[in-house]
Amino acid sequence: MKIKNLFSRRVTSLLLVFLLAFTMLPTGALAAEVTDESHVHTAECSHEESVDTLVAAENETAASETVADTYGITSDTEASEVTENTTEVITETETVEEVTSGYIKESSVEWSFDSTTGRLTFSGSGNCPEFTSAEDQPWIAYRDQITEVWFYDMEALSISNLAYWFDGCSALTMAEIPYTTPVVGMRAFANCPSLKTVLIYHDGGLSISAGAFSVDDLTILEVRYIPSSSATASVLSSYDWGGDNRAVYFEDVYGLSLLASGHCHYCGGTYSYTLDYEYWTETTHAIRHWCSNCGLDQCEGVNAGSHTYSNSGTCTLCGYYNSAYDNSVCYHNSSYYSWSGCTYYEYCSNCGEYLSSGVSHGSTYTEWSGCDWYDYCRDCDQLMDSGTSHGTYSYGSWQYYSSTRHRRSATCNDCGETSYSYGSHSKTTKYTNYSDTQHQYGSYCSTCSSYVGSTTKQNHTYSYGSWSNYSSTQHRRTKSCTKCDYSTFEYASHSLSYGSWTSIGDSQHSRTISCSCGYSTTEYAEHSLTYGDWEINEGADYSNTHKRTVSCSCGYSKTEYEAHSCYGVSDWEYVDATYHKRSEECECGYPRTLYSYHSYSTEKENYSDVQHKVIKTCSTCGHQEESFESHNLSYGGWDIASDTQHHREASCVCGYCSEDYEDHADYNGDGYCDTCSYLMTFFSVTVPANMNLAVANDGYVYSATNAAVVNNSSHAVEITSVMITAGNGWTIVPYDYNMADEKVDSKLIGFYLNGAETTQTGTNETLALPDNWTIDRDDSFDLDYDAVISATSEIIQNEQVLTLVFVINWAPR
Repeated sequence: MKIKNLFSRRVTSLLLVFLLAFTMLPTGALAAEVTDESHVHTAECSHEESVDTLVAAENETAASETVADTYGITSDTEASEVTENTTEVITETETVEEVTSGYIKESSVEWSFDSTTGRLTFSGSGNCPEFTSAEDQPWIAYRDQITEVWFYDMEALSISNLAYWFDGCSALTMAEIPYTTPVVGMRAFANCPSLKTVLIYHDGGLSISAGAFSVDDLTILEVRYIPSSSATASVLSSYDWGGDNRAVYFEDVYGLSLLASGHCHYCGGTYSYTLDYEYWTETTHAIRHWCSNCGLDQCEGVNAGSHTYSNSGTCTLCGYYNSAYDNSVCYHNSSYYSWSGCTYYEYCSNCGEYLSSGVSHGSTYTEWSGCDWYDYCRDCDQLMDSGTSHGTYSYGSWQYYSSTRHRRSATCNDCGETSYSYGSHSKTTKYTNYSDTQHQYGSYCSTCSSYVGSTTKQNHTYSYGSWSNYSSTQHRRTKSCTKCDYSTFEYASHSLSYGSWTSIGDSQHSRTISCSCGYSTTEYAEHSLTYGDWEINEGADYSNTHKRTVSCSCGYSKTEYEAHSCYGVSDWEYVDATYHKRSEECECGYPRTLYSYHSYSTEKENYSDVQHKVIKTCSTCGHQEESFESHNLSYGGWDIASDTQHHREASCVCGYCSEDYEDHADYNGDGYCDTCSYLMTFFSVTVPANMNLAVANDGYVYSATNAAVVNNSSHAVEITSVMITAGNGWTIVPYDYNMADEKVDSKLIGFYLNGAETTQTGTNETLALPDNWTIDRDDSFDLDYDAVISATSEIIQNEQVLTLVFVINWAPR
């Protein structure tokens, strides 16, 4: 067989273009600290919180931020004769109805939000999984509405950490921390600029993670705790409140004592204090307390006080200067007025400067329009007030209004305006039907025809009438409640009495059926027959029929005749090529010998490559006959077997099977086999869709390890050249270029690929390939690549830096 050579034709070179881009991804680290105590809340517990004085402290803590820069190189492929598989990601958006209560992450800790009060409450028992970010908050939809946080059942709860619980609750003003929670973790109350008061009930066992109360601007925070708890006081006084931008002062959580004097948790006793004053804000200064015994500052915290100014505008306690209180400047402390009609003008009595103006009216007069009245200024006729005063009314019927009153509509007979008048209920106990099983009773007002307050449900108490016939299957009786007006019928099946069956013909008998309610009918039924044994019939029909007696309990009786029904009492025996036989007997005792034709089934078994065996078997007696015949072959379609041949299957009904093979042939010169359409020459190369590089903070470059060019062609291909072009202001430099001497944002890049590296400076370069880059058929060529990059001052994301052009041809053969 001739095989036509199709490889004499040169296939056009395939250009594979890679577009490389840098991507910088931010990285970060999360840290959490761990923290117990004794105030018990219930759902009925109410709190009245007051903050007498709020103070602010200057934040002198500088924050530093570390940014991890990650660079990535991605590639887009443009090539002809290459099939790309594209995966489309479809995101389905599901609308979820917001809820105002639930359980935290399948725990027994329940939360509930009241949108009318802004109160977020917690109850239940046990612990729950720790949050890893603010997105774990089940109440996230209400973060800008929550104003208060309360914990009920503190002794049953054992929440281990409040990290991220209230992060971002911008409207939160007051919150308590349960004494059974040991840790106020990372960002527990961060980004809560409205938070003014925190209630802490711990007697030791409390810890606060850095940043737990952090806000952007300096904000005053009142912390209330148990003054006698030295352990808690130590935690609160040592915490870096300034680092969270919080100006903090302390109060007794139970309101029993002011913390400006009294118990010193360092000395463990009650001593007097020496006070010292420091400027905090334009309206307040800090009052620090120095224990007379141990001399330590912040024995019981810091309080706030308002400035008191001298005539020179200086606070007499902390020395803060406020020009508004400096008497050398005119602050228009007194003024006089000038009038023009109802308009007045205010001037400073000291310097004569114009301060303000306004309108002040004198006496008024009244005009009427129906029931509406209007008051006008007598001096300038400006409308000052208006209202409505009605005369006599017409009243509607009374209607229920509340648990104590009813009301009725009142319509003014002059203008038709409607209002309401109210009256107290006149109550008595009343029963009314509620359902088929219950009535309700309670206090009932006959004036407005309504129950007042709650009603009580109670099962009906019944009295019953006599049974009467209702239908052929049921009788019924009345069923009435003795207390309310409910009444219905009760139904029941007849309790039937049956008479004796009496024959009324060859097929039926009948009997009388009656019930004590008066119902009566006649029932008809087929005979319930009893059959005697079959006996051989006498006379001329001896060999054809047998007989038996048939009778019913009602007295009916007859003789029944039937043809013999014989069954085999021996196996079938072969007689000759046409018949087989067996001995039979009827159930009445009659014997006979039965002859029957053979019933053959045919099977074919493979015998050789040219013949199969034909086996005929009688399904009744088992007799077999054998013969031979040639295969009758059926042929399938031609399928591709290899790069050089195609094949097809030949089969026979006996199970014989073989295959025919032929060489591919392209006599018409179109590149495909004339018989099976096999593509005998094709060029197909697959390249990676992305080639990424990541640059760590220490400047170390990481590259992907699975990038490769895959040859899916019919023969080997060869990468003959690689061309690089810089874009977006970047410049190509040698791969061994020292970037340490270059300025930031100089936008320089050197590139390495499988031993070939950039050696020139400019915007274009063709790499010198170190050896032959040939890829065998069904093989791949791994891409080992790297880059050196100059420093940048900003994060670069998705910027096209390099364009790589690969030229791929048929490999020489």
